[in-house]
Amino acid sequence: MKIVQVVHAFPPYSTAGVEVYTYNLCQELISKHDVYVFHRVCHPRRKEYAVNYREEGKIKIYSINNTFKRCNSFAGLYRNPQIAQAFSGVLDRISPDVVHIQDLHFLSADIIHEIKAREIPIVYTLHDYWLICPQWNFLRNRNQLCVGNNEEDCIECLKDWLLISRGPKFIYRMLKYALPAPLLRYLKSLYVASSPKRSDKEHLLSLIRERKDCMRSISGLIDIFISPSQFLRNRFIEFGIAKEKCLFIPHGVRAFEVKNGHPKVKNEVTFGFIGTLLPAKGTHLLIEAFRGIKSENTRLNIYGKLYPYLGFEDYPAYLKRLARGKRIYFKGEFDNEELGRIFSEIDVLVVPSLWMENSPLVIHEAFRAKVPVIASRIGGICELVYHGKNGFLFNPTDTEGLKSNMELIIEKPEIIQELKKNISPPRDINNHAAEIEDVYVRIIKTVRSS
Repeated sequence: MKIVQVVHAFPPYSTAGVEVYTYNLCQELISKHDVYVFHRVCHPRRKEYAVNYREEGKIKIYSINNTFKRCNSFAGLYRNPQIAQAFSGVLDRISPDVVHIQDLHFLSADIIHEIKAREIPIVYTLHDYWLICPQWNFLRNRNQLCVGNNEEDCIECLKDWLLISRGPKFIYRMLKYALPAPLLRYLKSLYVASSPKRSDKEHLLSLIRERKDCMRSISGLIDIFISPSQFLRNRFIEFGIAKEKCLFIPHGVRAFEVKNGHPKVKNEVTFGFIGTLLPAKGTHLLIEAFRGIKSENTRLNIYGKLYPYLGFEDYPAYLKRLARGKRIYFKGEFDNEELGRIFSEIDVLVVPSLWMENSPLVIHEAFRAKVPVIASRIGGICELVYHGKNGFLFNPTDTEGLKSNMELIIEKPEIIQELKKNISPPRDINNHAAEIEDVYVRIIKTVRSS
């Protein structure tokens, strides 16, 4: 079977949850199938939309360069004819039996039409809310949860994107490496405030509705959806996806050994954060909560790259200021092969997410390592972490609740061993891949017979 995986990024360029999951799935599938990957890269000095080919072991990988420097409209953020055309060339070269879409961020919704035009079955795994929410996470102003029912709220939330045009965007690209983040943010706000389109609410609403119509249209072309959590599955059924087209299949995790870490200090409890350092992940709330802990018998290790993401350029500097002098250590970017070492260095993982998470891979990995988890009571997290059993839950943004959970463990570290006893090992990636393979076989048979 020839299988194409489509994803917004892929190791080694990015090692967040979706990328790591896709990589691990590919590694399992290549034992019996021909596996190809199509993903986006962002190289400012490389030709825009240039497609490169490489091989990693038996995985054949195509990457397309998209820096958005040619994007001059809101629609250009989710529909890109050049990317769709490049992908169509890859499809014709491979002639796959099935295409499995993991994420279309930074690519193009038009990819779906190219696949359908060739009558190739499409499987789509739901990792976030990109099909429903342009921000992908239903968060406004970085930390306010949005229910997604009011299109007028979208105008305020998406104002930078709705008013995008080539000239100001080019100036922004020139200045973003030269100016401090606060000044850059101020200049962006001036541009939005002075835009003549700002008062044309109906025009902006039409742009939002146009995207929504596009996403409903391409969703109707998907043959089968996979959701790693019941929570996300229910949310997309509310969006309009038929129940029978949306399968619940939990994540699988590759095996790794917990060893070779730095020895822990006796009687000291080490908390850890592992992942992408974005406001939606709540790293700042964890630091704020940890700052309020008076005990000296504890530390916080933060694993992840401090990178100024678009729209959050000042976030890394803010985290560093917040953490100064408080037994908080930034451990930097890491290779996924180092997971065993990282989990050996912490006693408890903290997942302080603000957005309605799907099924965070890092929680599955923590449970593989027998590490308890303190996490936000939100989204699919509640399907994994059970309060007082294998970890603790707190309400999102409730730094006092998070602090209380950490203080309880610091005061009674024996709780860690009790929580470990209740941790059930997550599903192996090989069993997960076998179930995904069954989905491919069924959908190929169905599409061919019809």
